[in-house]
Amino acid sequence: MYEVSGFGGEVFLVADPAPFAVYLDDCGDGWDWRCPDPSVSWWQTAAVEALNGSWRLLEPERVFAGRVSLPRSCGGLQVRARGVCRPLTLACRSERWRLRVEAHLVPPSLGHAASVKHGRMSATLTGLDLQSGLRGFLAEAPTLVRLDTRAGCYQAVGEISDNGDHLFVNFTEGVAHGPR
Repeated sequence: MYEVSGFGGEVFLVADPAPFAVYLDDCGDGWDWRCPDPSVSWWQTAAVEALNGSWRLLEPERVFAGRVSLPRSCGGLQVRARGVCRPLTLACRSERWRLRVEAHLVPPSLGHAASVKHGRMSATLTGLDLQSGLRGFLAEAPTLVRLDTRAGCYQAVGEISDNGDHLFVNFTEGVAHGPR
């Protein structure tokens, strides 16, 4: 088992899929763009377009947490995304977090080196700032958890246990890391 810790996390309640359309903000270089509204930042399908005389469909190199990396710079252009998302409602912010990953060593075999296989992942969030009236929904509703890092954020769906002064998250889907 190994652990990673950091500062700053968010827990969102997840709604049923819904259509969305949003203009994206340039992150400063014309290559990376982000959704200005965190409530529509978990996309299931999205078409990304840039206005250059007319709307032209782009194929992002990467899409993560409402942020897209484009294969060419679109600085100075309008860029939008539309598709289907899982709307998010901020339920809680956390000052600190600790992510735990079970790891199993797979012994070497003929022609293959030893490798590490990841198992169950969980996190503990402390220093909580819960949104009024939402505490009771944390254990009942689907939740998306984002844990901030210097290089971006971890993001995954998890089940929440509320222990009063901290939240315990058992991730039910693989934890991904990407830009914030």
